[in-house]
Amino acid sequence: MADYYRDDFNLAALGSAWTVTGDWSQGPGRVQLDVTDTSESTMDHSGTIGKGNCQVEATIMLDENCHLGLQVLG
Repeated sequence: MADYYRDDFNLAALGSAWTVTGDWSQGPGRVQLDVTDTSESTMDHSGTIGKGNCQVEATIMLDENCHLGLQVLG
């Protein structure tokens, strides 16, 4: 798995609109971020996460505290 560096990034989830800022301080594969989900959905989503040309597929899980748990695929 590639190394990820602390940075701001955008996240686009399938079937939803997200505004996310955060970093990779907890390492690749699992991070917690502040998130605004404009669809007000609490369902899991699959989508991409990254910045610029560095993007990976991820499963996105939103908990009751409006934090994301991300499982990076590959």
